[in-house]
Amino acid sequence: MSGSQKWFSYTTNSGDNFAVFADESNAELAGASIDISGGASLVYALPRNVKPRYARYQDATGTIVRKALVSTVAGVPTTPIIDPVSGASLDLVAIVGEKTRIVTGADTGIIDGDAT
Repeated sequence: MSGSQKWFSYTTNSGDNFAVFADESNAELAGASIDISGGASLVYALPRNVKPRYARYQDATGTIVRKALVSTVAGVPTTPIIDPVSGASLDLVAIVGEKTRIVTGADTGIIDGDAT
């Protein structure tokens, strides 16, 4: 479900705090996100090489699926939640962890003054 977006605080697995711009209704499903749009104390957005962790919720038939931002490691409710649009009960199906893509260095062949 897409709708209005807001800034939320996000704590990485290493404990660093960043701001994440996410769908408001989906981010609030997990209940752990904090809206920081009113006077942001966080000045840096989540780096592009980091994919935040999220929880996947769906109803019994699998027709309603929500992907909710999980802003802290311990912030996922395991009890069923109520979908704000349809009123259906959604169960936690999966928690997808944070992923960090590391850039691999390689010599470009450009003469830059070093031996390699």
